Amino acid sequence: MFETVSVDEALHRGTTHVVYPRTSLFFLSLVSPIFLRAADLIPLSYIFWGIPVGLLVTWLYWAVASTKWKVWAYDNVRNVHELQKRAIKEGIITSDGSFWDSTSIKSADDKQKLYELQSKFDVPDVFIDDLQVPAETQIFYSKRKSMFSLMMGLLLLLGGIVLMIYDQSIPGIVLIAFGGFLAFNEVQHLTSSRAQIIINAEGIETAKEPFRPWADICDEDVVTEQHGKSTTHNFVYSYDGGSEDIDLAPMDITRHALEHLLLVYRGRSEQKTKH
Repeated sequence: MFETVSVDEALHRGTTHVVYPRTSLFFLSLVSPIFLRAADLIPLSYIFWGIPVGLLVTWLYWAVASTKWKVWAYDNVRNVHELQKRAIKEGIITSDGSFWDSTSIKSADDKQKLYELQSKFDVPDVFIDDLQVPAETQIFYSKRKSMFSLMMGLLLLLGGIVLMIYDQSIPGIVLIAFGGFLAFNEVQHLTSSRAQIIINAEGIETAKEPFRPWADICDEDVVTEQHGKSTTHNFVYSYDGGSEDIDLAPMDITRHALEHLLLVYRGRSEQKTKH
């Protein structure tokens, strides 16, 4: 088999063979000592070894499995640039030259094969159009998400009023302020009929930024950002003199779907330019 595997198929295999087992091993390493202790099979002190053992086992598995996946995927997928970029996002592999990449375990055969496959990165990816993607896509606020958040805001608002009645002024004011802000914000989303993002083969327009052609746009992507314990997925792109950054949480589209749209519409634009 040679270059007969799509990027999506390779990523699916990477998720099922690398990401899911890695996560499962770490979880089992944490909970197994607890159950073993409950069955009186190990001393209490062994429970605290769960985290370091879990980290070690997780790393060992990833260090081997990610390398094997990379060799297989790079060998069987044509568009290796797209594959590498998305695989890093999915946590299957890490960036070349990064610390964690240097800790991956490679046999002599793996190193030789990866060295030979690097030549594929000298060739641009081939654009494959998706006929199921319409000529233009308009992305709106998600009504379902807005209704849920509105209900949460109203509940917080009600809770704040109850606390005020029982003379819990400060907590009540905090809940009223937060709940009121959340409810007001979601009412705006529910009543908005304007598309927040419009994408087609000509370019991109958002509710905040005017239309810009693909020739003026660069670095379009969906990036994952960590804020403490929370994770957000933001649609970003740059243009001459500025950039756009939109939180996808309230939108009616997933990050994977938007990534696919960006790839298709950018590809269609470049195809038109060539002709």
